[in-house]
Amino acid sequence: MNLFLRIFLAVVIVPFLTFCNNSTSPSPEPTSGTLKVITATGGEDLDAEYTVTVDGQSLTVSSNDTIRVDLSKGTYSTELSDINANCESSSNNPDNVIITLGDTTETKFDIDCKKMIRNKIVFSSDRMSNDNDRDIFIMNADGANPTRLTTSTYTDEFPTISNDGTQIAFHSYRNTGSYNVYIMDADQTNLRKVTNIESHVYGAISFSPDDSKLVFKSNHEGDMEIYSINVDGSGLTNLTNHPAIDESPEWSPNGNRILFESYRSGEKQLHTMNPDGTGVKQLTTTSFTEAAETPSWSPDGEKIAFSGYRNGQQDIYTMNKDGAGITQITNNPGLNINPAWSADGTEIIFTTDRDGQAEIYKVNAGGSGIPTNMTASQAADVSANWSPVGS
Repeated sequence: MNLFLRIFLAVVIVPFLTFCNNSTSPSPEPTSGTLKVITATGGEDLDAEYTVTVDGQSLTVSSNDTIRVDLSKGTYSTELSDINANCESSSNNPDNVIITLGDTTETKFDIDCKKMIRNKIVFSSDRMSNDNDRDIFIMNADGANPTRLTTSTYTDEFPTISNDGTQIAFHSYRNTGSYNVYIMDADQTNLRKVTNIESHVYGAISFSPDDSKLVFKSNHEGDMEIYSINVDGSGLTNLTNHPAIDESPEWSPNGNRILFESYRSGEKQLHTMNPDGTGVKQLTTTSFTEAAETPSWSPDGEKIAFSGYRNGQQDIYTMNKDGAGITQITNNPGLNINPAWSADGTEIIFTTDRDGQAEIYKVNAGGSGIPTNMTASQAADVSANWSPVGS
């Protein structure tokens, strides 16, 4: 090879080949962008997982987790669902997000969860009082670990747990010299006064199924009547407005009826009415010669437990929701009142003085077996209610 050819290869051809080898093809244009969904859950009794819906897709995301979804360019509505009743999102939900090609767009859902009362029993007791004033207590479903929740120097009575397990409503004589309805959160914080009336009686309180309202009894207008009120204290309404004594209200699980006891037939018998007080229907008859009282719906709304006076003693009975199929559950000469169902409907708790003082007992809902003393205290333990939220 002559000198001229060598110089030509070195100067022209070799650099040209090197340039060709080092050059790259242009990158293809991106065809999608990425949506990054973040869940940040705090508080107590956290959700385990949620459903994220975007562009017709339903995806599962855990509490405090991140998922990514590839999407075409455009605007999308992103929604987080399956949030437990004790939790709520403080973020925009649904949230509109704009996806640009080749970029990652982030949306974050902040969820705060409140403490829930699961499969526990609340009741009123004077076991830690020097002057017989009662406080609210809570215990396990087997009676273990009774714990004091209120420490008022006045009586706190008839506690009931909200359907989502996050609140406790009760009657109290505190501060005003008359009985009013109060609510506190399950962790004993956020105590607030719901009613502002001058009532001299206390009794059963019941949450509506969505926990937005309460029903209770009061004599602040003279007669003993049943009232409803929003949980924020607004909308106080007399539902019964009848000269007879009306008391012990309880909302049905489906929200369609309110169960109560009344003397309007001449004897204390059980009735139901619509949530606005109309459509009153009597369920029990004079077969209970002196009283049918303190009723309680089963969790499925198909049965009612109550205290009935028959054959010289007052026992716990159950019946169908239409008043048929009456079944005796207890058989004891003591006073047996205020039944309440477990969340799964298999057991009933009630107050009895069969041991010489008021105690909370538990019995199978069908009446089988031997009733069990849950409190076994020398104090008066009364007006118990089971959490609607099971274990």
